[in-house]
Order: sequence, then C-alpha cells, then structure tokens
Amino acid sequence: MGFSDYLAAALELALPKTCAGCGAGGVVLCATCRQEWSAIPNQISTRIDPGIPVWSLGVLGGVRRRTIINLKERGRVDVIPYLGAVMRAAVEYLQARGE
Repeated sequence: MGFSDYLAAALELALPKTCAGCGAGGVVLCATCRQEWSAIPNQISTRIDPGIPVWSLGVLGGVRRRTIINLKERGRVDVIPYLGAVMRAAVEYLQARGE
C-alpha cells in the first residue's frame, strides 16, 4: 500500500463516502442511482425553435436533481467521472444514429 492508499483510507474514515443520488454509504454513486442516469436521449421540442435539435436524458428530479445539487452546491466533484460517462454514452448513441 502506498501513501495515497493510506491517505484515501484515512479520508474514508474521517469523511465517509455517500451516494450523491440517494445518500447510501460507501459509494460515490450507487448502482441504483447510476441506473437512473442511464437513459436514451430523447429529442424535445421547445417553445422557441433554436434552429438545432435539442436532446434530453430525462427529467431533472429525484436522483438526477440530488446528484446535480450535490455536485454544484456541495462540491461533490467525485461524481464528475460518472456524469461524464453518461454524457459520452449519449453523444456516442446520437452519433451512431447520425444525429
């Protein structure tokens, strides 16, 4: 075990990880909450036509809302890799379909 491993273990003892979506202990984003983020992009209509397609990965509520609030207002930057993976998967999905 290297120094960074010991430091991570000490931080876990002092400030245990909790799921940014539901508060479950021991994880950054639990499997159930990660599943909530895995949606197929849907094209949405807007009141004013922006001239380009607008896509959504779901409604901002529940797990999604709590995760975003934890990131933006509570500094939970540890969720960024998970949310980045969601965005990447969405872009790849749309690219594969020629969108």
